[in-house]
Amino acid sequence: MACCLETGVKHFVFSSTAAVYGNPAGGIAAEDTPTAPINPYGTSKLMSEWMLRDVSTASALKHVALRYFNVAGSDSQGRVGQATPKATLLIKVACEHAVGKRPEVAIYGTDYKTPDGTG
Repeated sequence: MACCLETGVKHFVFSSTAAVYGNPAGGIAAEDTPTAPINPYGTSKLMSEWMLRDVSTASALKHVALRYFNVAGSDSQGRVGQATPKATLLIKVACEHAVGKRPEVAIYGTDYKTPDGTG
């Protein structure tokens, strides 16, 4: 943060995580859901958000923290990214289906009601 302030950075985008919510009641997290991380990763991201908040309060630096639920991406030349052939992560399975490498995407958990009526 000191380097940002010393070099005149005015805007900071922080890649946080939905893990800052822990296990929210009802399994749904909104922006006003209380934070309650349950692992060191979520805790460290929340502490970083707090540091950014404090620096922004004391300086001209503006920031935003993006709390991702699922992040996906890889190098276009295949040097990095998902490299576990048997992984069943939703994003990996959906991408493989989209390019014809899987015949279907299995959705589990249709035995309970969902708020949007799909289950």
